[in-house]
Amino acid sequence: MKPPKTKRFPEEYYKPPSVETLKQGKGALPLNGKKREIAYKSVETLAEKHLDHGAHHNEVVAFVSACNSINIPMEMCFDFIVDSDRVATDSSKADPDALRKTVSDIYERYVNGTNVSEPLQEIRENETPATLNEMRRFLDENKVLVSDKIRFTKPGLTINDKVIINVQEYLVLLALPGAGKTNVCEAIVASFIAQKNKIEIDSLGLTLHPREGKLLYIDTERPDDDNTRSKNRIIRRLGDDNKRKFVHSDNFIDVDYYKFSESPSSTFSTAVLEYTMSNANYDYVILDGSLEFTDSLSNEESAKAFANKVRVWAKKFDTTFIITLHPNKNTDIAAGHLGAFFYRYCRAMLLIRTNQSDQNVKEITPHFSMGKLAHAGVSNFSPIYMTWDTNKSMFVSADQPEAKSVHYDINALKKIFNGLAANGQLEPPSTQIKKMYMDAKGLSIKTVGKYINEAICDGVIIAEGKTSKQVLSMNENY
Repeated sequence: MKPPKTKRFPEEYYKPPSVETLKQGKGALPLNGKKREIAYKSVETLAEKHLDHGAHHNEVVAFVSACNSINIPMEMCFDFIVDSDRVATDSSKADPDALRKTVSDIYERYVNGTNVSEPLQEIRENETPATLNEMRRFLDENKVLVSDKIRFTKPGLTINDKVIINVQEYLVLLALPGAGKTNVCEAIVASFIAQKNKIEIDSLGLTLHPREGKLLYIDTERPDDDNTRSKNRIIRRLGDDNKRKFVHSDNFIDVDYYKFSESPSSTFSTAVLEYTMSNANYDYVILDGSLEFTDSLSNEESAKAFANKVRVWAKKFDTTFIITLHPNKNTDIAAGHLGAFFYRYCRAMLLIRTNQSDQNVKEITPHFSMGKLAHAGVSNFSPIYMTWDTNKSMFVSADQPEAKSVHYDINALKKIFNGLAANGQLEPPSTQIKKMYMDAKGLSIKTVGKYINEAICDGVIIAEGKTSKQVLSMNENY
């Protein structure tokens, strides 16, 4: 065995530059103005990950690329390889000249492709370039083979015997505040318990298909008393007489119900969620309120990361997700970047809204602009209906209301109001709405007046003020 070489520079030379050396050339990162802690990875740490003893060309390239990616000076990188004696003696990179050419080439590619005066602005903690082995493993695990079989054949949730999502997929439920999304989540929890215990219930037409695992229900938005009311409604839906079948030691059997409304941050909520799933076998995970797992509606990176995490978790933990989200105000468009990424990754997206023919009836439907049913198909799906039962203090299944003959075009009205709202006009004068509707539909002003009044009487449009100064707004429930 060769005796260890004496390093030609002191240990301090091999440590990444400190904040005090900012803007001192390559190897120092500029402050980003946010006083964010900059985590430097030491050359030794990178070597442990990328440069095993007896390394050949591929390992050397991976190590140099890693050093370059976090702005380790080129000479420091080169000297470390030479001094550490990690390169195999039969490797072409054992020749110092060949090694220097390789290191120089990699660093030159960076210089030619990036403004050196503005090097990498931010290094995220624990983020390092993939090794060649990691890349190979990723490709091996994700290669499509001729022998591959369809995996997702077990239904996770069905409506009227139609598969909405399979196991390892997720459904997004859109609903404005007060539309009944939490009641629907409660019915889904009750359906799970009922299927486990062979109890006949009104599950609002939503049927789960439990296997051997449990159900995780997390509410992220409401205060304690509202969660207590939810718990009571679940029990009422299942029947107090059946309570002994599904309650033990003050807990639902096979159901973990948590409230996250007082979580200190979205990062904490996400970490706790993943920890919880890692320590139990869940067939289903219901997130009643999903925005709380991201930084904000406008943070695209955070939204994409969480939407993709749900997809990864569904496969990793062999579970089925049901997630709720609000649409943008006065629209049926899923809110923010999170809504956009959910739409891209989910297998089904349904909307809970007030039925146009009967304001006392809510409908769960895919028939809206972002409606999505990858398995059942939107065109073949009939909405399901529910109405509030004052005696039971919960929503119960309802028949489809008789179609009401209306003269106004609700979609045309929504388009007008949404267009004005986008420009900051939330309560336009009635005269403006009538004029725009008249132009859109080619009707007389007298006919338009009748139709607008009809929409006001039906509660589709909300009118405020006297006739001469009347302002209008679209009812959010439509």
